[in-house]
Amino acid sequence: MKDPSIAKDLGSVEAHHEFDILSYFVMGPEKVSEFSKNGDINSDDYPIIELRAPKSMTRRRTWFRNLQELMSMRESPLPFTRNSGQSSEEAEAFSSKLKNIYEAVGTVVQGQLLNVIPYQFQEEYRYYLKAADIYPENRAIQRFKDLAESRALILLGGESLERERCNEALGYYEMFGFLRDRFLCATVRGSRKYIYD
Repeated sequence: MKDPSIAKDLGSVEAHHEFDILSYFVMGPEKVSEFSKNGDINSDDYPIIELRAPKSMTRRRTWFRNLQELMSMRESPLPFTRNSGQSSEEAEAFSSKLKNIYEAVGTVVQGQLLNVIPYQFQEEYRYYLKAADIYPENRAIQRFKDLAESRALILLGGESLERERCNEALGYYEMFGFLRDRFLCATVRGSRKYIYD
């Protein structure tokens, strides 16, 4: 993390600290073997990644099942860490922090699963809010929370417009930052309405 070029590369995936890197841990070698034992092997003669991956990139149900299955094998990185502190106090602090990170990431994944198929944006936001409380310094979790909050506010604003509650909708869109300068143009029951500042 001290090398600027490495810090820049890791920053592109929201890893700004050693704990952020560990937050991406999913499973150790034994679980990887178990998870992949029935999978096809990609090779020059059998290039399944090139042929199958593009077909499944937009399939939300496939993505949902894959994430569910992957997370069912998830395990804490703690047993795989070494030299976690020079004293027992440092080791305990490291262990405690890593347990919190593991819990926070699990909570984020539960929220992501709600977004993939059932589109439960408000519930998804609650999971991210909980994860942000557990691990507030993680920027990726904060970004997930902010995006989910935006989706929830847009959804609530849309529902308010459908009920012709324009001022209520305006409040949601202002919270989101969706409203720009002078007016919001929205379709309410098939007619165009303008809500001015």
